[in-house]
Amino acid sequence: MKKKQKLLDRRLLGICRSDKAKTTKFWAFKKRLTVTKRKHIFDLFGKLQFRFTKGKIYSEYEDIKHVVPYSVIAIDENSVVIMWHEKKGDSLQHIHFEDDSFYIISGYNVEFFKRERLTQRSTGRAKTARR
Repeated sequence: MKKKQKLLDRRLLGICRSDKAKTTKFWAFKKRLTVTKRKHIFDLFGKLQFRFTKGKIYSEYEDIKHVVPYSVIAIDENSVVIMWHEKKGDSLQHIHFEDDSFYIISGYNVEFFKRERLTQRSTGRAKTARR
């Protein structure tokens, strides 16, 4: 019996960071919020970073770091569906590509991520520069 080859979407590979400016430009609220509450929510963006390798996602938000295995479930011209394999169970995520970035739909909103360019390689780590 042939072993099924794992799918890989190279558009995922590398480092992307939450794009605060683009995300907050399009973000919508169900109800009207005070300026202070809106600022508090908008301050959450721009901090989340993903580094995708062939089988793992390294995420970092401020001082919180996680490593989660994932697999590619489906690929089309504009998007990919991945399955996160977490201890609490598997979950699907649909990622949409746009130029050299991607976005994730969350409820009725979208969070945008922009690719970070690698500038130097050292022992398993890379410094990044924002584009």
